[in-house]
Amino acid sequence: MKTPHHVTRMQKQFLNELASSERPLSEVMDDRGISPTVFASWLISRPFHLLLRKTIKSMGNLRELNIQSAAAKASETLHRLADTDGQRSSPEKRRACCELIRLAREQEQRMRANKKMFEPQRPPLPTLAPMAERNQSDEESKRLFREMVDEHFRETTKSNQSA
Repeated sequence: MKTPHHVTRMQKQFLNELASSERPLSEVMDDRGISPTVFASWLISRPFHLLLRKTIKSMGNLRELNIQSAAAKASETLHRLADTDGQRSSPEKRRACCELIRLAREQEQRMRANKKMFEPQRPPLPTLAPMAERNQSDEESKRLFREMVDEHFRETTKSNQSA
């Protein structure tokens, strides 16, 4: 079966409904009359696959934004609950606010860890410390430093190409 070179209107409508509704994938497929075989053939299509990945990423960004927004509101709610003079506040409400804030913090930590995981590893920058210990002429020190910088550049280029 030949894969199309563009995303069809039916595929776009399917992805839009999937992203905008809270229903699971199987329900959206049933409502749209999309069989698992057809969906599998769509996944083989590069344009559809790229749009699906973009949709999933935007859904993840929206989820993260919602969590951060809810945590900010929970923080404000906790602040208001702490300011009440003698009025009893709901322990369930306090717990829910604390859980939202904890979820947002954990999400931030996961995002930082993922970002570090995918950053290219670079060798440390060369320093003049080893050369300062030796008695060398200025020209010799400059030549050695240039060699170190060149070697660092080659290692960095090599590590970026292998990544």
